[in-house]
Amino acid sequence: MMLLNLFKKKRLFKFERDTLDKFSNDDIISEIYSGKRDGVVIQNVFSEAELGIIKEHIGKIFPEKFKCFSEIYSYPDTFASYVNSSSDSTSSEDYFLTNEKIQNSFTDLLGINYTERIETVFSKISKNCKAEVPIGENETGKYPNSTIRVLTPKGRLHTHCGNFFYEPFYKFYKHLESIVTVKNQLSFFVLIQASEAGGELVLFNLRWKNGQVKKEDKEDLVIIGNPDSKDFISNPSINKESEIIKLHPGDMLVFAGGEIWHKVSQPVGEINRITIGGFLGKSAKGDNKLYYWS
Repeated sequence: MMLLNLFKKKRLFKFERDTLDKFSNDDIISEIYSGKRDGVVIQNVFSEAELGIIKEHIGKIFPEKFKCFSEIYSYPDTFASYVNSSSDSTSSEDYFLTNEKIQNSFTDLLGINYTERIETVFSKISKNCKAEVPIGENETGKYPNSTIRVLTPKGRLHTHCGNFFYEPFYKFYKHLESIVTVKNQLSFFVLIQASEAGGELVLFNLRWKNGQVKKEDKEDLVIIGNPDSKDFISNPSINKESEIIKLHPGDMLVFAGGEIWHKVSQPVGEINRITIGGFLGKSAKGDNKLYYWS
């Protein structure tokens, strides 16, 4: 396997880049959970021809079916977006049933069998665990399986980590943690289309600790935790304790997004950055299952 040689400065994270076949002999998921690895870049999960089909199909529904927030367009509606926009009268049952219908038509939506492909990848990098989407509350419908995200050159995906979402979205996480190990959940996404420049994943040399907070939710000039300690980011855009992970279209990234604080740098140019992804975790019951959602 080839170590990622993408950084001019000393590497802070343990990443590898290779094809799926080369990763299939290892339990990558367990190794990321344990800290042996911070993540992997799996090359060419989707071919150039398949990416063309996916982009063509996304173009048929963009932007009409997408929800826009800070120039980030998302479809289907994530549970975080649902919680932020729903009222007390909004039925969670309708939300889960709607997402189940969308998943059942995902092949038609993207023009290829995305679900089968990523579930095969997850199985091969976890010693043949079965991957599936969690059933919704009250055994009704399902969570979103993945989010198609279009980040425009005006968009910003601010500093965050998966564990940070537990408290503001406690209702959903409380239900999820009965199914999946949500603490230190993993993140995954496939790069469908790269921006001309920027739009890269930036990992900060800061891991989640209980009690960490952000000074501002919608900006990158943030302080996390106690600014008198070393547990903070004073300015992530120029912070030296960070690394950029670069992907090529068709590559999939799986990494410790639950505990590593990260952001996506602002795209530059006229081309939107397009990804499809979500979260991934082991079964809370300790059986041979993985769950993925968004």
